[in-house]
Amino acid sequence: QTNELDEAHKLLERMTEIEPEHTSTYLSLANVCYMQEDYPAMAGAAKKAIEIEKGNAMAHYLLGKADNGQGDGIMCIAHLTKAIVLKDDFIEARLMRAEALLKMKQYKETMEDIDAVLAQNPEEETAILLRGKVKEANGQEEEAEADYQLVTEVNPFNEQAYLYLGQLFINQKKLTEAISLFDEAIELNP
Repeated sequence: QTNELDEAHKLLERMTEIEPEHTSTYLSLANVCYMQEDYPAMAGAAKKAIEIEKGNAMAHYLLGKADNGQGDGIMCIAHLTKAIVLKDDFIEARLMRAEALLKMKQYKETMEDIDAVLAQNPEEETAILLRGKVKEANGQEEEAEADYQLVTEVNPFNEQAYLYLGQLFINQKKLTEAISLFDEAIELNP
């Protein structure tokens, strides 16, 4: 909590030596490693948690997150899929898997995760933005614009929505709209 990540990491390492069978300690260690951007150590902690508790959805999610941090999209998707199988309503895992699938241009599969998330939470901003990115990739620019606009209306402080919308306007050669949008974003988020 005091942002002393190195100290937290050392302390959690000692705790795993003292009580090597506590899954929660490994999950905490994996989270600290994520904040330190030490993805190999994060993966190691998540794997240890899985050894202790194979059915722990959070451990599989963290392993997928570590894979993502290391640029391994295939393994990221595999571990996130395992997390989702264990916990079907795991929104964070579905969103991360949708992002990984989107990077791989697997639009149908991306939309399956997005639809599942939006069925649970129709106002989930990240899912709406991802849906917009899929629509944009499929040439449905008006629908993509509507999704990005929706997010700016729901949350005028969502910077990603403004960036996506501005980039869409630039791609459409709507430079006046893009400049106006960026000015508006700057006013809202100085």
